[in-house]
Amino acid sequence: AEVSLALGDLYRVQGEQEQALRHYQAVIDDPALRWQGLVGRAQVYVDQGQEELAMRDFRQALRSSPGNAQVLAELGYQQYRLGHYRDAIDSYRKVVALRPDDPSGLYSHATALIALGRLDDAEALLDRVIARAPGDGDAWYNRATLRKQTPQRNHVAQLEQQLSRLA
Repeated sequence: AEVSLALGDLYRVQGEQEQALRHYQAVIDDPALRWQGLVGRAQVYVDQGQEELAMRDFRQALRSSPGNAQVLAELGYQQYRLGHYRDAIDSYRKVVALRPDDPSGLYSHATALIALGRLDDAEALLDRVIARAPGDGDAWYNRATLRKQTPQRNHVAQLEQQLSRLA
């Protein structure tokens, strides 16, 4: 099944979707790797624009491997792509609970919060991303754009000070 998983991934990247689906099915049939096969097949469905089939497989993968941060992150990304921001926030919140120091999960959670206008919460998460991955330019950019520049609230000096510590 591990070989089938690797072949499924290879065929998917090469755009040979039918071959990828065949190999992912072999993985799905193995209870130990079922969730990985379901995620792979879901990604093929995303590539094909079959969003409902993709969501079905992401949910099945989560049922097959409850509390799996990778599956939750994949599900959250798909929910975000479809504009289901509240659902995405819920998925990413669970990812962050499982992996509180993972910059990727924190960043994804922040972007979903931004989409719903929860800017203060997003900024706090971006601060955590920057603390763990100071070279993450996207986190710095998004954090900076969240702050409204006014004479009363200007963060440029603070950002310059933080940047100087990195140099």
